Amino acid sequence: MKKSTISSLNFLFVLGLVTTLYSCETDNSDDPIPTEENNAPNEFALVTIANNSLNVQTLPTFSWETAIDTDGDNVTYDFLLDTTQDPETIIANNLSSTSYAFTNELELDTTYYWKVIATDSNGNSTVSTIFQFATKGIELLTANIVADGPFLARNNHTSVEFNNRIWIIGGSFSNNVWSSNNGVNWTLETENADFSPREFHTSVVFDNKIWVIGGLGIDNFGFTIALNDVWSSSDGISWTLENDNANFPPRYIHSSVVFDNKIWVINGFDGSVSPSTYNDVWSSSDGVMWTLVNNNPPLNSSVFNESLVFNNKMWVLGGNSNNGVTNNVYSSSNGLDWELVTENPGFSPRNISASAILDSKMWIFGGESGSGLTNDIWYSSDGISWYQANSEPMNYTTRFGHTASVLNSKFYIVAGYNASGSNLNDVWVSEIQ
Repeated sequence: MKKSTISSLNFLFVLGLVTTLYSCETDNSDDPIPTEENNAPNEFALVTIANNSLNVQTLPTFSWETAIDTDGDNVTYDFLLDTTQDPETIIANNLSSTSYAFTNELELDTTYYWKVIATDSNGNSTVSTIFQFATKGIELLTANIVADGPFLARNNHTSVEFNNRIWIIGGSFSNNVWSSNNGVNWTLETENADFSPREFHTSVVFDNKIWVIGGLGIDNFGFTIALNDVWSSSDGISWTLENDNANFPPRYIHSSVVFDNKIWVINGFDGSVSPSTYNDVWSSSDGVMWTLVNNNPPLNSSVFNESLVFNNKMWVLGGNSNNGVTNNVYSSSNGLDWELVTENPGFSPRNISASAILDSKMWIFGGESGSGLTNDIWYSSDGISWYQANSEPMNYTTRFGHTASVLNSKFYIVAGYNASGSNLNDVWVSEIQ
């Protein structure tokens, strides 16, 4: 009996020990109470601006659906927009509303991408899909302010802005000079300037004077002749012969600009019966002595082109080259080294067009393309991307051999040659809206 009692006690002791150990292993009284997972806001849709929208105004308002949070958490929104396909620029954050209105204008003719990120008060986020849209282009209001001007109808003249007036110089083998301070009322400054009648010449403003350079004239026997004389005037009335035989060979249908405190002459036709093209670049710091800067630039002997100065570079647009009518765009910061910026600018190949600088952009107006005369207007802020002004065709009549001048932030399109083969003496004004 005594032995049995001891055995029972041993059994009870072991059982108690096991129970105690088990209790210790399974006692979770100190562990945290498990909680349910917090969910991110539900997916939501962008509403406006709708995906792939075109001609969007530059002060748009964006909206999107409410992102429902099933946990009842507060939800705020970050609005992102830029020109990359997955926008990273946060325009506004912690928005409580489902819309955002721009107060600073977007760029014209630009493709933008936008998205919204919904975030709850626990930091859980849901990202929307990405929408894209394109802003509207520049609209020009163009009006015919002179249908039949006092000056003779003409083409292949030049126009410059000088002393707050537009000046019309020569053209159609004339040498008269007209000016206007508004494009409507014109004054004949001189009927027979000291320089001989000509067309296809160039004119620039340099050293507080108007300059006339080269062109196509008529000799004493009535034959056309290429010129290389250089003239200047401080008033548009009295003209001074600066050089009757400049260093550059006689030429016409060349182009000229003022850049780096010099006058530049680019390419042109010689005076032969079957004219050949020059492919050269000349400069002068005084209009008298001229220096050959490049005798074979990569401009493909382009003539009938447009030359401009923009963003500290010289630019050559379009023209007629060894490869036919082109729409190539070249630039140079020194006249020696030229870069083909683009050979697909958007506007059709053309020559005998007009060009101007306004609103920090280069502009090209009409001209002759492979399909005939045009009246479209294109612009660029970088020389690479070009956009057409107005969604509808311009209302000034198609033409070439015209000019485009800028006065008081307006374009003035003057004269030219129309599709029926007649010279024009009209004036159109075009203003950015």
